[in-house]
Amino acid sequence: MENDTVSVIVPVYNVEKYLDTCINSLLNQSYNNLEIILIDDGSSDDSGKLCDAFEQENSRIKVIHKENEGLGLSRNAGLKIAQGKYVTFVDSDDLLGTSAIEDLVKAADKNNADICIGGFTRINRNGEEIFEEQYTRRIALGKEKSQDVFIQMLGSLPESHKSLKMSVWNCLYRLDLIKHYNLKFVSERELISEDIIWHSEYFKYVNTSVIIDNTAYYYRENQKSLTQSYNSKRFRLSMNLYFELTKRINENNLNKEAELRNKKQLFINIRTCIAQEKSQNLKQAVKNINTITKDKDLIQIINDYPISRLELKQRTFLLMLKHRWNLALALLSKGLVI
Repeated sequence: MENDTVSVIVPVYNVEKYLDTCINSLLNQSYNNLEIILIDDGSSDDSGKLCDAFEQENSRIKVIHKENEGLGLSRNAGLKIAQGKYVTFVDSDDLLGTSAIEDLVKAADKNNADICIGGFTRINRNGEEIFEEQYTRRIALGKEKSQDVFIQMLGSLPESHKSLKMSVWNCLYRLDLIKHYNLKFVSERELISEDIIWHSEYFKYVNTSVIIDNTAYYYRENQKSLTQSYNSKRFRLSMNLYFELTKRINENNLNKEAELRNKKQLFINIRTCIAQEKSQNLKQAVKNINTITKDKDLIQIINDYPISRLELKQRTFLLMLKHRWNLALALLSKGLVI
């Protein structure tokens, strides 16, 4: 097993506060045969210099400096030079437990898997654990069963919260499959989640999927990250993602469950759009939310969804959107109403 190199691709952008911890967690992995590729995505702080210092000290590290293009395109730059049997992705403000990569490789090798998926532990900025998402170990054999794994990444069903994370971190992929089919990430500046689009392509070629109960990937909540920071284009990007996934669901003849999961994830993304308005004054928040609630496509999606199967809070939120209770939604974003 140790003879197989794992390429670890780490996009880096203005994370000098956390970068040392992230890289050291990779160097301290129990699985030693690593090719660590750091992509400095045009950082304006000292992140690039830190990358270079680590490269000089450790032969397993390679550094790429490039102009700022975002997370997805930075990962593509890493894939171009990666040479391992497997590849995994790490965000540069996160860190890994000692056995994280070894656990993935063992499960992939044992089952001759095309993808191995682990859970995660969410931590705050100080590294304190606040949530753990652990999966039950299982194997999905064959394309149909593996497509079911992908479908669970789209979101949860109306009456459930169960799904698989769509993120590419703490997943292990076969690099030969990626290069054979010339798979690439899209830019998150075009679609709000480049990871689920990546998986929609990768899973076309997956025959065996393995899910493990590892939670040794520590995902840090960072207010400066793309998912946490205010984005005036978030609603439109969320709608674009929904329609792109709908197209892919139809093209790949996925089942009705996939459509339901995609719609519910859209509603969660819309909730994030509303929540980010807490940083705006009330008048501006109401104006921005009005843009969301008057969108005819969104209202049609809500009308076509089985709202009655949702729990009360989720049902109430969709009804507030449908009936354009913009002020109430703005107050909700600021925590002033339940």
